[in-house]
Amino acid sequence: MCTLIEFNKHHSVKTKVDPMWRFLNACDTFGNTAMHMAVLHRRKEVVDWLMTIKEGRDNLNTLNFDGFTPLTLAARHGFVEMFHHILYTHMSKVAWKYGKVRMRQTDLIQVDTFRMDCSTDAQQAQERAHLHMNQKWRSALEIIVAHEKHEFAQDELFNKLVMSKWTKFGRRMYLERTVIPYIVLLVAFAAVVVLRGQEIQTDFALSNEVAQPNSSRFCVQRVWRGASDWDEADHNHFMAALVLEAGIVVVGCPWLLWKGWRQRRLKFRDLDLNEDGVFSVEEIQIFVYKNLHFVLDVSAALSVITAGVCRGLCLDRDEANSLAIASVFLFCNLLNVMMPFKSIGGLVITIYRMFIGDFFRFLLVFIVMIFGFACSLFLLVQRASLIDVDSDIQVHASLGSMCMHLWFVALGDNMGGNFNAYRETETPELAMLVYLAWVLVSSVLMLNLLIAMMSKRFDKDSEDTHRIWIFPFANLVLRYERMLSVRQQARHRSGIAAAASEGDEGGAEAGGFWEPRHFEIDVG
Repeated sequence: MCTLIEFNKHHSVKTKVDPMWRFLNACDTFGNTAMHMAVLHRRKEVVDWLMTIKEGRDNLNTLNFDGFTPLTLAARHGFVEMFHHILYTHMSKVAWKYGKVRMRQTDLIQVDTFRMDCSTDAQQAQERAHLHMNQKWRSALEIIVAHEKHEFAQDELFNKLVMSKWTKFGRRMYLERTVIPYIVLLVAFAAVVVLRGQEIQTDFALSNEVAQPNSSRFCVQRVWRGASDWDEADHNHFMAALVLEAGIVVVGCPWLLWKGWRQRRLKFRDLDLNEDGVFSVEEIQIFVYKNLHFVLDVSAALSVITAGVCRGLCLDRDEANSLAIASVFLFCNLLNVMMPFKSIGGLVITIYRMFIGDFFRFLLVFIVMIFGFACSLFLLVQRASLIDVDSDIQVHASLGSMCMHLWFVALGDNMGGNFNAYRETETPELAMLVYLAWVLVSSVLMLNLLIAMMSKRFDKDSEDTHRIWIFPFANLVLRYERMLSVRQQARHRSGIAAAASEGDEGGAEAGGFWEPRHFEIDVG
């Protein structure tokens, strides 16, 4: 007999007197009842038959040893049809019908993340909310998001619940906790870049310290010694930049590290989505995408900290280099910060998939071809008569510079400005032929091929874009929900509150227990 059915003393009595109840609620070694087994084997007719028997209906709320009811077990395995069949056939009721139009109420007690308050001693109330008392139990929504069951990515109820939570509390919390602080950080960082850039350039023009090219007169150490050659404007300029940069290092960087660490997705489950023990290319791509927040936040924070250390050591050149790297990380990460807003998030995902997919494949072919043409032209210009005096020929005098030259030619830079250089080779016809072949292949064929590949990707991946976007977004929304107080969670419950009828679960009970059931209303 299943050891997890301890929530109802009435049931314990029934096990002694009702053979049918004992038979239908018998469990295997994993705690699965007959209805659990019907779900695992996707036998809708067995579920329907069990629901026609009073003793079998108890199975609908029975937990196995892993904490799954039949409904949440269907969600865990991605059985969308079985999930819908149980939910809409046996956990819903039609409130009214008018011709072909009907209103259906769907019970969310096993779907939504909210746990009913079962602290009261009222026995009947505890019996009817036993699922939410069990620490192993998780709602269908939590299971779908935690295990990223892509079969539910387009499910209407799943998307509706997530977007409802985002609208009620998630968007406001995200703006207050992430977007606004990040924009303030970016504005302060941009001000530091402008102020420090002006200082470094001004000092470079005035500096006579040739022996220390990495230092400057705008050095932090000079504040303590006093700077007699500074006027009031120099001092105010210096202090503004110093205070802003110190604030970013002391306040902004710890916040970035904290934010990145909270958004990390480094579990084995995050990499192996289908849990088959094999990492596919798509799984690796999605894993990298889910950790972009973490990588960019940490990288930006470390770059800014490095810049602050260099500022303290009066190493202007190294500070400028660190700020330059941090600028790329911070502003690219702004796109990640805006990802929860789908109009921007979908576009960013499309660009990301193009970059790591089509662009990398194109780049591999492009590198092979550019190296072949660079080797050819490098050999053809070696005995050119103007190699010692002509600047164009000198640029091509090494294999690396020839590769860079052909790279810029492929991007349309100075295509026709190299003819004189190639005419001075010993075999000008062959050199011109190879060069024109490269212009044709790179500028006409290869780049148009890349455009065509990206266009096809854009049209093809609109559905996949939502599938990739929705689960990190839903994970963010549920994380914010866990931050709410119990009172706030109750206020923001999904669905519409409706007290169940007498004898149903969730009505007004003895002992002051009142937890109205919430239903999803569907009219159509």
